[in-house]
Amino acid sequence: MTRILLSIILLSLLFACKNDEKALVPTIKLGNIEKLEPVDYLSLFKPATFIPLETNQDCLIGSITDIVVHDDMIYILDYKARRVLAFNDQGKFIGQIGSKGRGPQEYGRPFDIFYSEYDDCLKIYDRQKKTILCFSKDGEFLREVKIPVYCRKIVETADAYYAYTGAEPYGRGMNTKGVKFFKLSKQGKTVKEIIGEVGTTQGLGGPICVNPVSGNMLFTEGLNYNIYTLVNDEIQKKLTIDFGNKSYPEGTVAKINKMNARKLPMELGNADYVSSIDFVLQTDDHVLLSYLFKHRGYTALYSISQQKLICEFPTFTRAANGADTMTNPIAVADGGIYESITAMNLIYMRDKQKNSPARQEALNLLCSSINEESNPVIVRHVIK
Repeated sequence: MTRILLSIILLSLLFACKNDEKALVPTIKLGNIEKLEPVDYLSLFKPATFIPLETNQDCLIGSITDIVVHDDMIYILDYKARRVLAFNDQGKFIGQIGSKGRGPQEYGRPFDIFYSEYDDCLKIYDRQKKTILCFSKDGEFLREVKIPVYCRKIVETADAYYAYTGAEPYGRGMNTKGVKFFKLSKQGKTVKEIIGEVGTTQGLGGPICVNPVSGNMLFTEGLNYNIYTLVNDEIQKKLTIDFGNKSYPEGTVAKINKMNARKLPMELGNADYVSSIDFVLQTDDHVLLSYLFKHRGYTALYSISQQKLICEFPTFTRAANGADTMTNPIAVADGGIYESITAMNLIYMRDKQKNSPARQEALNLLCSSINEESNPVIVRHVIK
């Protein structure tokens, strides 16, 4: 009898602890959209650094899907052209990493790139062949690893790969089992399936960010407006986003799951609630996230150490009057947030946007050496 009572007490304590853990998840209250105004860029960030990428016939870029920064190198994934290009930290073109094709050492559909601090090499995930190709810093092919699943993003730790599927297909059929991550050995074998929350919308997997300093992963799922992280092979809620009356009403997920996928983006974009979290990035002490409401973008900056919202503002490219803010953040490295901006957008920023005097001077200088057909410019932001 004593043992039974003790077991009941222990279970009660364990349950209480889990409830306390859930209660400790911070909530960010957003969505005061009608009252948001552009912010002074220099009140949040140090002066931005612009890196114009060299433009010539060998390195014309169709679209920048991902950026990897390591030491004095910048690696660009051009998904449209299906190739990976290397530039130095001044923007000078160094060469192409690997080549497109169906043969050994070639990639057919490069979908993700990351620099391995563990193996000291650049890794390219080829979605077409379900293969991770490894290249030296100088572009020499080293080896490849076959993996058993299709995925959207691969995250590496010291002894494993985590293949993030979201709601992507794997094998045959859609990922209806709720698997969000496959833990893979360094040889590409499946070690474990990691299950996500039940009830998220299929086809609406969110973006994923990896903090290179701590290895922390952040990602979102569907319309539940939460930000998750992966700890000890378990998905845990890191932040809850409360959009108030801009949150989707009860029953929306069920309605969307029955909809024609082709009609989905327009339906969400025209609705009276926030349609998605567009991106989420984490630096050492901040989470930067963007969300979409009626086809316009809004950005929020949250302090982890203070557990409070620093500010919320319209994202530049979709703000009616143009704000002096970042537009398309992609990567975090060396304490900075990296994004790419097209030459056309930069020229627009110079001529049409309200800028601080220092930023206007920088844009004038930068735009004097580019035209609308130039390659994109890499911009590095550092939060104060």
